Amino acid sequence: MKPIKTSFLFLYLIFSSYGLVCSDLNSQTYIDSLSHYSSLALKPEKSDDLFKAFEYFNSSYKKAINQKKYNAAINLLYYQSSIEYKKGAYEESEKTAVKGLNHIHEMNITPYTISIKKSFYNLLGLIYIEKFDKIKAIELYNKTIEFAESIEDTIKVYNNLSLVFKNHNEYNNAKDELLKAYALLPRTKDTLLKATIYDNLGYTYSKIDKVKGLTLMQKALSIRKFKQEKIKVYTSYNHLAKYFHNVNDTVQAIEYALKNYELANELNSSSYRLDALSLLVDLKRHEFVDQFKLLSDSISKVEKQELSRFMLVKYDYSEFKRKALESELEKEQQESKTIIAFLIALFILILSLFLYFVLKSKHKKDKIKEAYQKETELSKKVHDELANDMSDLMNFVENDIEVTQTKKSLLLDNIEDIYMRTRDISTETGSIDLVNFSESIKHLLMQHNKKDTKVVTNNINAIDWQNVSEHKKVVIYRCLQELLVNMKKHSKAKVVSVVFKNHNKKKEIRYVDDGVGFSPEEKKLNGLANVESRIKNIQGTFNFITSKGNGFKATLKFNN
Repeated sequence: MKPIKTSFLFLYLIFSSYGLVCSDLNSQTYIDSLSHYSSLALKPEKSDDLFKAFEYFNSSYKKAINQKKYNAAINLLYYQSSIEYKKGAYEESEKTAVKGLNHIHEMNITPYTISIKKSFYNLLGLIYIEKFDKIKAIELYNKTIEFAESIEDTIKVYNNLSLVFKNHNEYNNAKDELLKAYALLPRTKDTLLKATIYDNLGYTYSKIDKVKGLTLMQKALSIRKFKQEKIKVYTSYNHLAKYFHNVNDTVQAIEYALKNYELANELNSSSYRLDALSLLVDLKRHEFVDQFKLLSDSISKVEKQELSRFMLVKYDYSEFKRKALESELEKEQQESKTIIAFLIALFILILSLFLYFVLKSKHKKDKIKEAYQKETELSKKVHDELANDMSDLMNFVENDIEVTQTKKSLLLDNIEDIYMRTRDISTETGSIDLVNFSESIKHLLMQHNKKDTKVVTNNINAIDWQNVSEHKKVVIYRCLQELLVNMKKHSKAKVVSVVFKNHNKKKEIRYVDDGVGFSPEEKKLNGLANVESRIKNIQGTFNFITSKGNGFKATLKFNN
């Protein structure tokens, strides 16, 4: 829990630094009112203060727009956006700030418009910090540097840039921005600004290196105590308590946390008290747990009520506009019906697309299974009929036919070659044990592990084959088979490596051999085309690298 919001103290710096003066409305009453409500916005003492200030700025803005007093209007929008930011209404705050910038873009460039544009950029940066939009926040602060009119402005921008990185736990980047600010400190007389940089740099150092940073934080505390800035002293106590907790010095951590709590009570702020109690609970001071829970529930309820009040004021929710609201309600109901009809149509479309892709996937699976079935049947037929006939023919030539021995040997060699090729076809299209698939793969690799060619592999079970569907197993087996057959026929490889890898849902098989390779421009083997076609059928990918004399490397990738 952080008091008010992450960057309240830095928002306070923006308010006090840029002290926006509205020159368009000259009445003393207006100036006094603006001063009063600005003070409520800067240092709210009661839970109602921010609401009262917002209500005043909102109504004054409408008057200023009606009177076409745009300088006053954008000033009042700035205060509205700032209060919305403090209350955590970040979307509303961003819209209000953008509205103010749009007014500025329509006006002539003056020192006043440049100054308030810079203020809006700073505020938007703080909003994007809270929304965890790092890119936008950095972009805005870099723009703000271009408008910096003083060394103090530049220091504050670097400080705010550090907050962006700190919010994303990028403490080294935060440190770099703070060191830029620290290097500029000799050129400013603003001791409180120096204390802010000392404290933030020290706290950031402590996140990177536990030993570093303490001296800077203590120096900041000393300055803040001397200046009697209780809110800033509170921040120092908070950082020091967290520092000592981080270095396991529980005694000093609790000492600063208790000082933190005492000061929160002095400030009479519920959000500061809740932050201080949260720190004590983190430090195992269990006697504060009940207070923390009670205050947390109370603040949540109040914050919701206050935010609702802000939204009501924002959109002029009042009794005399009841009819307009009813009309708006009817419009919203009609819009709701339209949205529901759209959602139903969208659901039907999504369902139709889902069914289309399911059926398409099923069709591909069926095609793969059908091809596997035909291959298996062909294998059986080749083995049972053709291979057996070839074996009988060999026996007949060897034992019964009367020809010269030389011709007989030549004929037997030719028949044996045909027989071996027939047996290879039978093997290559044979059935696969899909239940014990890792054993099937191992057997396939061992078949090609010959006297002149060594096949090595890592753990085949690196891939959980139980979670791979059967039609994909068939494809993977045939792809590996094609690669090994190509190697056997063409590569003259001495060593073949097959590596199995698992990257969560993505599975990978890497094939490497030290064969003669080939030039893809000159020749792309039919086997590789088959591999590519097969793997695409299961939404996988196949890539290979080869050249003459440099072996062959291939990668198969697929999902579960």
